[in-house]
Amino acid sequence: MWDALKTYYAIHSKTSEYTYEWNSPVFLFSNENISQYLDPAMMRGARVLSVCGSGDHVFESLLAGAAAVDTFDINYLQKYVLELKTKMIRGLSYENFMDFFYDYSSPFNQKILGPVMPELTRGARVFARYAFTKRVRPSLSIFGIRPSYLQDKVKYAMLKNILPKEFKFSQIDVRQLPQILDRRYRVILLSNIMRISTLAGFDAYYRQVLKPLAQAAVTDQGQIYFNYLFSESIQDQGNVIKKNYIDPLLKLDPQHTIEFRECTPSNTPFAGFPLLGGDVAVMMKVNQKTY
Repeated sequence: MWDALKTYYAIHSKTSEYTYEWNSPVFLFSNENISQYLDPAMMRGARVLSVCGSGDHVFESLLAGAAAVDTFDINYLQKYVLELKTKMIRGLSYENFMDFFYDYSSPFNQKILGPVMPELTRGARVFARYAFTKRVRPSLSIFGIRPSYLQDKVKYAMLKNILPKEFKFSQIDVRQLPQILDRRYRVILLSNIMRISTLAGFDAYYRQVLKPLAQAAVTDQGQIYFNYLFSESIQDQGNVIKKNYIDPLLKLDPQHTIEFRECTPSNTPFAGFPLLGGDVAVMMKVNQKTY
């Protein structure tokens, strides 16, 4: 009952879409090209820790071969996005899933959810009934690249067959995350938390987030994906990454390395914002011999 009351309060509270708090508006889909930057060799059989967000990092990890995915988010409501989408994929056809989110003539039609509503927790049922008119951020995936399981019906069917009934979720700020983790992960996915956190610059983010995570929760030669750069934001990604991440890390902790993976641009160009190249996912490879 407490979850349902807390969810109802969060949905009806007043917070800006520009804030990232426990009750902020939710992301329904990622605008990152996740399937292109995940390394299948690293993901196969891996235990993964991922920011919950829209759930797309979780889904793409499983499709890439991850054995298990644990999740966290500062936003309490994101766990219900993950739960709802999980139950929808497990229980609805591809066409019904797409109609619920992408039929703009009748968006978020509650009748479509009928078959899955009995499977939802109380908090998720409250979320499903009230959140879509109040607590949803505009989704850039509507305009750009959709996650792979929505581009390909075969992947949707694959995901339906491998999705667990539920995921481990911790509501927590990323800076406190190392204090509660009791296992190590081969891959950690942080999306763009660095951009929206109050930490100023890579040095502070490394000291307060990346280094503690590397020490407490990453296997040797494991990966932490910690930033995603969109094609319209930078013209020369290589020099920007060297200046902002590679060179600073050499001074902070030369045992680790920064790598990046280029992806197809995930956003459609708008007037005044032409695409300048591919998107880039930035990753730190962890050398446990440092500790």
